[in-house]
Amino acid sequence: ALTRSLNDDAALNFIGKIAAWLDCSRMAATHLRIEQALRDAPEITETEIPPPVFVLGLFRSGTTILHRLLGEDPDNRTLPHWESFDPVHTPEGPEPRQRKLAGFLRLADVISPNIKAIHPMDAYQTDECRGMFTNVFRTPQFNVQYRVGGYVNWLLAQDATIAYRHHLRQLQLVHHHRPYGKRFVLKDPTHTFFVDAILEVFPNARFVFIHRDPVETLSSICS
Repeated sequence: ALTRSLNDDAALNFIGKIAAWLDCSRMAATHLRIEQALRDAPEITETEIPPPVFVLGLFRSGTTILHRLLGEDPDNRTLPHWESFDPVHTPEGPEPRQRKLAGFLRLADVISPNIKAIHPMDAYQTDECRGMFTNVFRTPQFNVQYRVGGYVNWLLAQDATIAYRHHLRQLQLVHHHRPYGKRFVLKDPTHTFFVDAILEVFPNARFVFIHRDPVETLSSICS
């Protein structure tokens, strides 16, 4: 559904086509590695994660600063960017994944230098869990990157719990290898649209909902 919409709807230029190809290839490879890791150690899917707290709010409403502030509390288990980008543990430790992501982010700065003013990122900082949804090709985030209306129509017709069950399995995977914290604090603006699915997969979930004037929020989104 995504690649069809990239071809039919996105109107990508040459650089955009290369970026989309690299992105899709990387995400597909990561997805296969996740599935292999869970097959190799099926007990991981029995891992109990700390009670989750989801930070909700539209894009550009202040969710990032709140999430990163909450991440400073050592009792709060959050996802550094490298861990959602590639949740598969390796014997070498996290360093190869961290270096790979740092390289991707440097390239993104070259291609789109204004991105730091919109959403500053580095490999080690607490970040949203969008990577865990891109790893299974199920997130409205793709429309922010590529304008893939056909894909979004397909996605919204799907059962959202499929994406959140994959999300849970990846959280179990990372927490199995790096357990800590009294609660899991998670953030992605797209969570706001899928509260019912979250509660079905995470019945003990709690929510922090940020409100901002919708005129200011939509103006910032459109920019």
